[in-house]
Amino acid sequence: MQAFESLMSGAETLSETNGETREFVGPTEVCGFENCELMSNEQLGNYLSETIPPSHLEGCPSIEFDPQNYEFMNDPQTLGFYECGSHAIHIADETRFTEGAEEIIETVIHEVGHNAYAEIIETNPILEAQWEGLNAGSYLQFLVDGTGFVSDYARTNQYEDFAESYMTYIGDPEKLQMLSPDKYEFMYDHVFAGREYAPAILADWV
Repeated sequence: MQAFESLMSGAETLSETNGETREFVGPTEVCGFENCELMSNEQLGNYLSETIPPSHLEGCPSIEFDPQNYEFMNDPQTLGFYECGSHAIHIADETRFTEGAEEIIETVIHEVGHNAYAEIIETNPILEAQWEGLNAGSYLQFLVDGTGFVSDYARTNQYEDFAESYMTYIGDPEKLQMLSPDKYEFMYDHVFAGREYAPAILADWV
């Protein structure tokens, strides 16, 4: 996997408006991170350009560092959220990310997973039914041997299960293969079109 520093060198799309540099990954604007001490718009934009299939950002207008958003003011535990109506992604204050830039990346990828679900799964009733079946089967598997889900949060509902599995497929594929090989196969076949990732792609910052 490319080291994090090397992703600094090639922004996919840059423009300037009134002297302010704007960062885009396809049609999605990456903004606000000039106010974040852990990473810049350019760093995040380059990472997404190198890592995420372009179709997974379709319909997502922006990924914004947005610590003053009311959602974060009302819930001090929330790291990020995806707006179902606008499909925009909002990221909280860097002080919430105790693990640093890697945790911001993980949060962004999780939220992009929600957008991928909206664009790929919800628009295809057959795929949505398949995922619902995998999610339901995971609860039974969890009762049997504690596997089936990549995290406790994934057990919240089928949407969080997808977003957590999506993030793990990219960042820790061996974990997803171990805990839910059927979900790994689903991601491989229907979400990532055969693209696979090396282990720990989210953690390679040096």
